[in-house]
Amino acid sequence: MKITVLNGSPKGDNSVTMSYIKYLQVVFPEHDFDIRHIAQSIHRLEKDPEIFDTLMQDIKRSDGVLWAFPLYYLLVHGNYKRFIELIFERNQQEIFAGKYAAALSTSIHFFDHTAHNYMQGICEDLGMHFVRSFSAEMQDLMGEKERENLITFAQEFIEACQKKALTRRVFLPLASQALQYQPGPTRDQSDPGSLKMIIVTESGSMSGNLRSMLQRCQQSLAREAEVIDLSEIKIAGGCLGCVQCGMDNICAYDGKDDVRPIYEEKLKKADIIVFALTMKDRYFSARWKSFLDRSFYQTHQPTLPDKQIGYLISGPLRYEPNLRQILLASAEIDQANLVDIITDEADTSAELDLALDQFTEKLIRNATIHAKQPRTFLGVGGAKIFRDEMWGNLRFVFQEDYRYFKKHGMLDFPQSRLSLRLTHLLIPFIRLGPVKKQVQEKTKDMMHRAHDQVIKREEEKRKNKEVKR
Repeated sequence: MKITVLNGSPKGDNSVTMSYIKYLQVVFPEHDFDIRHIAQSIHRLEKDPEIFDTLMQDIKRSDGVLWAFPLYYLLVHGNYKRFIELIFERNQQEIFAGKYAAALSTSIHFFDHTAHNYMQGICEDLGMHFVRSFSAEMQDLMGEKERENLITFAQEFIEACQKKALTRRVFLPLASQALQYQPGPTRDQSDPGSLKMIIVTESGSMSGNLRSMLQRCQQSLAREAEVIDLSEIKIAGGCLGCVQCGMDNICAYDGKDDVRPIYEEKLKKADIIVFALTMKDRYFSARWKSFLDRSFYQTHQPTLPDKQIGYLISGPLRYEPNLRQILLASAEIDQANLVDIITDEADTSAELDLALDQFTEKLIRNATIHAKQPRTFLGVGGAKIFRDEMWGNLRFVFQEDYRYFKKHGMLDFPQSRLSLRLTHLLIPFIRLGPVKKQVQEKTKDMMHRAHDQVIKREEEKRKNKEVKR
C-alpha cells in the first residue's frame, strides 16, 4: 500500500517529525511511505506548475495521505498553510476527495489540539475520510510505551485505508458570506489622545467587507490609526526552524527584511493593536501565518505584553470555534488584553456600524485604564507548559527564555513558596481523628475566610471615604 507523507517541517528530512515517519518505515516495510517535503519546497511548488501537478498525480495514485508536521504557533507552519491554499486555489480538491487521511504532529503539547482540529477540518473540506490524529511529544520516540502507541496509530490508519472504514465528519462546512456591508454615516468620533494605535492588515487577501470595516473603524477615530500592510512589507521567508534564536533571540533573518523592525519599532511601542484579517479556509492567509511564525525570534517569551488587542475579521468565524480559541489563547499567552473580536457576521449594516463604533470606544477606554482580563485555562495552562519546559527540557537550547522567565518571576513553581511548604508539614497532624473531624466541619468556612476579610476592609475603606465627604 502507498501512503503519501506530506511533511510540514521547513527543515525537511532533518526534523524530529520525520524521525517518527522513519520509524514507521522500519516497522511497516511492506508499505510504501512516500515522503514529500512540502514546507521546505513550497516556493518551487508555488512557482512551477509542473512540479505541483506531478505531486498531485502522485497523491492521486496513493491509498492514503499522512499529514505530518511540527507545531508552529498553535497551528502548522506558514509554508504548509500556503500548500493547503494552493490545493483550493488550483481546484485540486478532487485529487484528495475520497482518500483516507490521518495527521501526525510533534510538539511540546502546546495547543497541539488546535493544529489537529484545523487539519481535520481541512481534510473534511477536501472530502477526505479522516481517521484520527496522533500528537507526539518530541521525545516520545525514546519511550517503549509511546512507540507502541505510535504503531497502534499507524495500524489503525493502514487498516482503515485497506478496509474502507466508515468515518464521520466532525466539523461543519464553512458558511458563505451573507451580508454585503455598506457603512452608514459616521457617528461621534472617539479620540485616542496620545495613545498610539496600529492596525495590521493584508490588502492582498482583503475582502470587500473587511475593507469597508477598516474604513469605518478609521472614520470613527478623531485621529486615524497607523496601518501596517503585510502585502507591502518585505518578508524574506518563513521561519526556518533553525532555533538559532534560542541562545540570544537573534534571528537568521535579522537585517534582511522588515519583520523584526515592525515588531520592535511599531507593535511593541503601540498601546492598541488591531488585526484586520480575512479568513482563508479555516484560518487566515499563509502570509499572515508566516509573519506570525517569524515572531518566534522572541521564542517562548510574551510577544505583546500589556497591549490592548482587537480583531476585525471578515469570514464565518461562528462556524470555526477552533480559530476563535486560537485568538483567545494567543492574547493570553502574549500577556495582552483581548478587548473584542468584530466579524461581518451581522444581520444588517447598521448593526455592524454600531459594533464597529463601540469597538473603537472600548479599545481606547481599555487602553486608558490599562484594563486586563484574568487569564483562563488557555493562558494559565499554556504558561505552565512553557514554565516547565524552560526550566527543564528546553533550557539548554532556549537559554534566553530561561533568563527572561527567571527575571520576570515566571518560574513560579508552587513548591518554591515557603508558606505553602510549611502548611503542608501540618498534613500528618490534620489526619489525626479529632483534628480531621474539625477540619472537615470547618473547611467550607476556611475556604472563604480570607475573602471575607478583604470584603470587610473594602467596606470600611468606602465608609471612611463617605465620612470624609
